[in-house]
Amino acid sequence: SGAAEAAESGKSSKEAGPKRSSKRKSVSVTMPSEGDGKEYVMLRGRQATEGGDLPKGTVLCVRKRYDGDKLRARTLTADATDVSLSSHAVSAVGWQEALEFAKGQFKSSSGRKRKSKKKKVIMEVTAKYDYEAQGKTELSFKKGAKIAVFKKLQEEGWWSGEVDGRKGHFPSSYVDAPGKEEHEAKLPCLARSKHNFEPRTERELALRKGDVVKVVEKAGQWLKGELEDRIGFFPANYVVFLPPDACPSGEERSSDTPAEQ
Repeated sequence: SGAAEAAESGKSSKEAGPKRSSKRKSVSVTMPSEGDGKEYVMLRGRQATEGGDLPKGTVLCVRKRYDGDKLRARTLTADATDVSLSSHAVSAVGWQEALEFAKGQFKSSSGRKRKSKKKKVIMEVTAKYDYEAQGKTELSFKKGAKIAVFKKLQEEGWWSGEVDGRKGHFPSSYVDAPGKEEHEAKLPCLARSKHNFEPRTERELALRKGDVVKVVEKAGQWLKGELEDRIGFFPANYVVFLPPDACPSGEERSSDTPAEQ
């Protein structure tokens, strides 16, 4: 009975073994040492493998030789993997050379991790309004959120920043920051929408990309405009002003035009 249980236990262990190892993406590696009894080889040229190409000069630890001229070897890297190749593609090296190669690989790997530099923050701003991202690259936030700004994007009025560990782009008109530039266009003037804008209150004006809106008033980083029979506010960075010759000449907005509709 004891022998049967042991045999059954051994059988279970053999069945479970391959399942565990098949899920591993990498294997452990032991640093070469004198008298470890292992065989080390160096690639004579670039070697293609399933996990990618190995460059010339890569040192490997031989795990098994088979079929006369084939061998199974393990890379001496932090993410060590096993590869199969021909014995004609390698030449033998001593444990000292293998150790120096392995040290260089681990040092290079740890150096790359340390060099993952943090983005430089150029200023911190406070959100004036809630903003809901309209794409994967944009950043959502709530009114009052503190946002670390990394840079001002080439597209005017859009910045890149981070809040609560999340990074993305957002319209600068939604935040308070010192030194924001005001638009110098003389009003009234025409502007074309660069993005869709969905109003969040009755006082705001819905825009669709390509709409041409008549701008009649500036209010900080917001503009007030007329589009067809609607009047309302929208972020200044959602539009681009059209050339002066496209704007109404000598036209003044009537003083009795209602501020809201």
